[in-house]
Amino acid sequence: MERKTNEYTARSNDGQEYTIYEYINIIYAGHLNDPNATIKGTKRLCTSNGEDINFKGEGIYEIVTSGVILRKIE
Repeated sequence: MERKTNEYTARSNDGQEYTIYEYINIIYAGHLNDPNATIKGTKRLCTSNGEDINFKGEGIYEIVTSGVILRKIE
């Protein structure tokens, strides 16, 4: 199961703004003492219109299909 955990705005060099969604894969890890336990799995980033995003460094992202570099707006 995947859960949206964050969203923020980033801007490309040409000034276009994008909303980036952060999703975490939730893994069921139940055991005798806690049958409903979960753990966080992999993180996935995408734009609001579903384009996949690569994390390049602190506050820097790349849209996979176009190679456009985005910088997080603080």
